[in-house]
Amino acid sequence: MHITPSNSIFVEIAYPLNMGTAQVTVQHQVEYAVGLDWLHKAYLSVLDGRKDSASQIEQIGFFEHKPVYTLGARANRTNLIRPENELAAPLVQTSRGGDITFHGPGQIVCYPVFDLNSRKLKIGEYIRALESVIIASLRTTGLDPKRIANLPGVWIGENKIAALGVRLRNGISQHGFAINVSTDLSWYESIIPCGIENYGVTSVEKLGLKIEFDELIKCLATKLCSYFDIHCYSPLETVPYS
Repeated sequence: MHITPSNSIFVEIAYPLNMGTAQVTVQHQVEYAVGLDWLHKAYLSVLDGRKDSASQIEQIGFFEHKPVYTLGARANRTNLIRPENELAAPLVQTSRGGDITFHGPGQIVCYPVFDLNSRKLKIGEYIRALESVIIASLRTTGLDPKRIANLPGVWIGENKIAALGVRLRNGISQHGFAINVSTDLSWYESIIPCGIENYGVTSVEKLGLKIEFDELIKCLATKLCSYFDIHCYSPLETVPYS
């Protein structure tokens, strides 16, 4: 599968039970508001697709945002180490779960917009599935990621490499996860990431590995399809989408 930066691509995938196709969008270096706008439109598209489940198109968005701090719906602002007016990037309130985090260059942010009602998945099961996708994808780079009991996310040792924050709306998933690939980790010095003290953050690059950003996106897209029963019966082929 070839991914063209800053474009949407249409991935033709064979689904079991005639579930349809998945549209994958990839955008680099965009404002956080662009991702939120895409997320809202993707939700409406998947919701509307329930009228004919045989032709429903689900959505997967991969974004690399410009620097921004985001707060989950129940975030504790005491996890801001610096006052908001001293932050070097905007602070945005969101509807996702989780606490405070950072998004920026060198980080893959993935928004899977899936109809979880059709899969009979509860939110806890969905989060564990996303963690499994991240772990399986990062293992292809030679890393040894893991879970830590009672701490959502994916970890290398005691340092978080991937954070999760999701929301369900009418049984459709929103928001998702973020993986630090070559992120400047100094951005995290202004916050207590995810509100978790005594643990650190890391990135693929900090661990001494260099990987192609879009190759990891391709791997994540493929494994998302596999874990959510969107089985690929032949190699993925993509064409420009408009």
